[in-house]
Order: sequence, then structure tokens, then C-alpha cells
Amino acid sequence: MPGRAVIDFAPMARARGRLFVPLRAFIKENFGEVGWQRLLSELSPSHREILDGLLLPSSWYPREMHNALLDAVDRLFRADLPDLGERLGARSATYNVRFFLKPLLRVGGPMLVIKRLAGLYREHFDTGQMVVVERRDKGARIKLDDPYFSPLFCAQTFLGFVRAAIRMSGRKVERCEQVMCRHTGN
Repeated sequence: MPGRAVIDFAPMARARGRLFVPLRAFIKENFGEVGWQRLLSELSPSHREILDGLLLPSSWYPREMHNALLDAVDRLFRADLPDLGERLGARSATYNVRFFLKPLLRVGGPMLVIKRLAGLYREHFDTGQMVVVERRDKGARIKLDDPYFSPLFCAQTFLGFVRAAIRMSGRKVERCEQVMCRHTGN
């Protein structure tokens, strides 16, 4: 990852448990319990206690913990999996689509999901916004504006989620890329 951003968190910035559950599963599936324990050892005691306990998908958790977790995952496991962020996003999509978005994909495919992006975003994060800037026949331009995202999430994890959701709807990913990022100055 190019550069690390220092992010000052709002006192109440939060993320849903449905982001943490698949992330924890991904680490255990790919690096085992040893990898999970290694990751936990890199985090603060308060974050360790939450992450190693019962994570409820619909509960809100500190946003700072989401970024600390992603930063530690990136630092510890990037050398083993160069496409780590993309895989994390795909694993999150598999979990979230199966439990929360499958009806949308079945009815209208990825474009119906895109149409509902702002609402879906708010179901996962309580700060920032996601808006569809332009809709096209076979795609869209999306603006994700949230100063609390980690560089890994912006550059790879979100794109991995979108690509996987499109594939799960039975469609082919023609193009999915990040063109601007507050962390890299682009």
C-alpha cells in the first residue's frame, strides 16, 4: 500500500459487525488460528476483546477498530497474498450478498444493488456517503466520500466487494477501478 494515512476519528464513527465477521473468517480460513492470534496480538486490548468475542452482524462497532484491523492485516499478510485487499472484499461480498443482498441480485442484478448503494452504504457505516454519480446501461460511476476509510479499503477491498457481487449475479466484470483517492492524493 502506498503511504499510510493518519485518520482522526469522530467520537461515534461506527461500522457494522457484518464487516468484521467475514474479515475474521477470511483470516482464519487463509492463515489458521495461529494467523488470527498473530493478528490479534497487533491490536489494542479493547479491540482484541471485541474481535475475539461474539460479533453480531447487525451491531455497531468502533470504526477505528475496522481500520486498525485492516491496517494490521495488510502489514502482516500482504507479502503472502499480494491481492489481499481484493480477496478480503470478495470474502465480504460472499458473506453479505448471501445474507443481506441476494434478493436484490436475483431481482435486478448488480444495477439494482448500485441503485440502492447509498442506503446499503448507510447500513454498513454511519459516516461519509456513497453516491451514484452517473448510471449507464451496463455500469455506473460511484463516489465514495468518507475520511475514515483506510487506504486498503479504498484501494482494494471495496473494489473486490463490487467485483465479487457482480460475478455472483452471473454477470461478467467489464471494468471496475478506482480513479481518485484521498489517501494517495489522486
